[in-house]
Amino acid sequence: MRTLSEIYQANRAQSLALEKALAEAQQQAAEAQQQAAQAQQEAAKAQQQAAQRKAEGRIEAVKNFLTRKFGGEMVTGEAIAKLEQLSSEQLDDLLFAAAGWNSLGQMEDYFNTDRV
Repeated sequence: MRTLSEIYQANRAQSLALEKALAEAQQQAAEAQQQAAQAQQEAAKAQQQAAQRKAEGRIEAVKNFLTRKFGGEMVTGEAIAKLEQLSSEQLDDLLFAAAGWNSLGQMEDYFNTDRV
């Protein structure tokens, strides 16, 4: 038969082992949360970069279209800055409008409308 002291020591050892296991589990949970947060940040950054590349591609498409349509006339830095401020939908609208323009100067008129 085990003595009270032996039972106490066995219970104490078991309690210490459980406390250690709990601490390890809490540490693993904290690390998992940190990894999940980091993964979310990386995903958000990747989405932002993809959106930036898409916007840059749209702006480049508009510039190429205008340069080809109007030949020697160049899209100015000021016009590019205005293009960069437009949403994807506004860039699409500008492209459709530009198809009917006779000169690149009409882009300035377009920027002065309430459509932009």
